[in-house]
Amino acid sequence: MESKELRLGNIVNFLSGRSWLQGQVTNIGKSDCVIDTYSVKAADIQGIAITEEWLLKFGFIEMEDTVPEGFPTFSPLNFTGKFRLYYSETNHKFNLDVMNFMEGDLVERVLAINHVHQVQNLFFALTGEDLEMQPNTP
Repeated sequence: MESKELRLGNIVNFLSGRSWLQGQVTNIGKSDCVIDTYSVKAADIQGIAITEEWLLKFGFIEMEDTVPEGFPTFSPLNFTGKFRLYYSETNHKFNLDVMNFMEGDLVERVLAINHVHQVQNLFFALTGEDLEMQPNTP
């Protein structure tokens, strides 16, 4: 992974010795990063696949509406109606839909999302707030 894809606070997988660990980015350099207390080369960092479980950990709620494929949609609790994420069997990824407030319509499939850090970065770009794990989530 390139370090330019990361923001402080992103949760990622990283290689430490021969083991893959999971941690939070605390410092970002051009060729290496600090994750928790480990200094890690950018090449030894991988994204974590986004799942419904991760969305729930971040405080997203499952909405009553579904996409045409029948999968549930997820929206951040404090930003319901501004954007949503949903899984699509068409591209086998989570997709982001964003509300176009000028038109009042939902712009569908703005972006396909693969990893947890991408959701964290997009959330910040759309809201100006950091997306953090909610207390009391497994």
